[in-house]
Amino acid sequence: MRCPAFCFFLASAAAILPHNAILILVDVDQYTYYIDSSQIENKISGSTKTILPVHIHGMLTDMDAVLQIVDQYNLKVIEDVVGF
Repeated sequence: MRCPAFCFFLASAAAILPHNAILILVDVDQYTYYIDSSQIENKISGSTKTILPVHIHGMLTDMDAVLQIVDQYNLKVIEDVVGF
């Protein structure tokens, strides 16, 4: 699972542990602190199944860019809307 390096108290990341998934952190955009969609593809491997963008403080991640990558690699997306 790919997740932004800036997560709310790592609760987003901890949610995958009971499922024996391996967490790979993706760098965040220096201005928004949300997952940097330009960095997602660098972290995708053959075992990647899911991308977990985190929306924090009422601000949305650039989901158009995330969904384009999800479609291209046939992945799943699970959104964390903490702070809404």
